Amino acid sequence: MRFRPQKIHFIFLIVILILLVVVVPLQRSIDRDLDKLHPERKLVTAPAGEFLGQFLFGFKDIIVDLMWLRIDYYWDHQQQEKMFPLYRMITKLDPRFLDAWILWAWNIGYNLSASVKDPEIKEKCYWADVNILKEGIKFNQDKYDLFFECGWVYYHKLKLYAEAAKYFALAGQRKERPMYVTHILAHSYAKQHNWQKSLGIWKSVKGKGYKNWTQSEVARRHIKKMEKYIEMEQRGETVKDEMYP
Repeated sequence: MRFRPQKIHFIFLIVILILLVVVVPLQRSIDRDLDKLHPERKLVTAPAGEFLGQFLFGFKDIIVDLMWLRIDYYWDHQQQEKMFPLYRMITKLDPRFLDAWILWAWNIGYNLSASVKDPEIKEKCYWADVNILKEGIKFNQDKYDLFFECGWVYYHKLKLYAEAAKYFALAGQRKERPMYVTHILAHSYAKQHNWQKSLGIWKSVKGKGYKNWTQSEVARRHIKKMEKYIEMEQRGETVKDEMYP
């Protein structure tokens, strides 16, 4: 089906009007908070409304594409704080859009957190990152991606290795997950000094699914390391955290 030029113009006019009605008030609210730099307010972007996806019908994909292009524009012009309400609306319209969840969370947990010095605000950014990913997981239970991203924030930023292991394990249960998901799960158990569990995982992947000898060597090396730590503890020696950075 081909649209006449007049019809295309009308469609884009409707799209623009919707964006103006929804985005402008959101952005004004966010701009008022920028000087105060309270992530707990900046990050709670206004919801698009549950009815919005139903209302837009066939225009949904067009609007998502336009908002995604706008996000690229804000990124290129170093206006990352203006991307947050667009991420919220995109994930409301298309909750299966994995990149939107991942980049929204990453921009808060990594970019925004890096721009502030207050450790309490940094931690709020990390938790906002986790909460966004957990929301996305509800709509993407069949994919490993958001489980892994959530586990990585627990592992890398919050240092909560038991929680990290839980999400890495869930990621590992999904189809088509890459080998590094299992590797980081083994690291998560080692970070808890659970050498036996880490050893079991490394043994289970030794020689499996590797593209070259170097990758297989990683498993072999970690098996030796876990066995060494187990022997040390059996002799009553302490394995210090710095021995497994």
